[in-house]
Amino acid sequence: MDEKRIHAARELLGMPILSIKDGMPVTSVRGILLDGENKCAAALICDKKRYVKDERLLPFAAIQSLGEDAITVPQLNAIERSGSNAEWNKLLRRQVQLHGARVFTEGGRTLGQVEEYWLDAAGAIVKLELSGGKLFSEHFCCEGRHIIAIAPHTLMLRDEAIAELLEQPPRRPLAGLMEKAESAATAAGEAMRQLTAGIGGKLRREEQEEAAEPAAPAVEAAEAAEPPPQAEAVDLSPAEAAAEEQTDYEEKAAP
Repeated sequence: MDEKRIHAARELLGMPILSIKDGMPVTSVRGILLDGENKCAAALICDKKRYVKDERLLPFAAIQSLGEDAITVPQLNAIERSGSNAEWNKLLRRQVQLHGARVFTEGGRTLGQVEEYWLDAAGAIVKLELSGGKLFSEHFCCEGRHIIAIAPHTLMLRDEAIAELLEQPPRRPLAGLMEKAESAATAAGEAMRQLTAGIGGKLRREEQEEAAEPAAPAVEAAEAAEPPPQAEAVDLSPAEAAAEEQTDYEEKAAP
């Protein structure tokens, strides 16, 4: 059995259980049966068959390997029915759940609640992830060796757990907000840079297109805008002016 590999409890849910002897999948994990008195996981609760009334359990002692992608057992008979052992029924009736359990120390301090816990191949609880306490602002971890007792909705830890938690780097909400603000500012700056670059590129393309157009239309427009040329004024003598008027009169009077 691989004692070094550990798994988060949620990672085990849905994991297939394979029989080494038969080389085939037996079932999959539906839940974890915890033993509060011994402060460990006693068995894995397997998917239940429709025609079987009892729960199907895989004791941790019967596990060959708690692998990365699957759990292996020597053979099919490693799976037990809850009715075959009075101890199984006792644990099932109590149904201890660690996820969401409130965490206290023996000195009466509240440390929040359990977000996750890790198990080794023997079913021992080796690590806890806690959050929401008065002493700490975000998630933090402590070793399972600090566990004193596990009840259906509460978990009791030794006071030494506080000293271990205080040694971890602080993770204050303000620091988290500053990181989020900096990230948002960076994203906004990048978006503005891209927008400015796009506008600049569009203006440069328009200028290049205008420069490439022929000048003839512009010349024609300028010529159209110029007023028509006016006749140049000529000074006439009195005799010439009288003769000019006589000629105009005759042209108008002619039929």
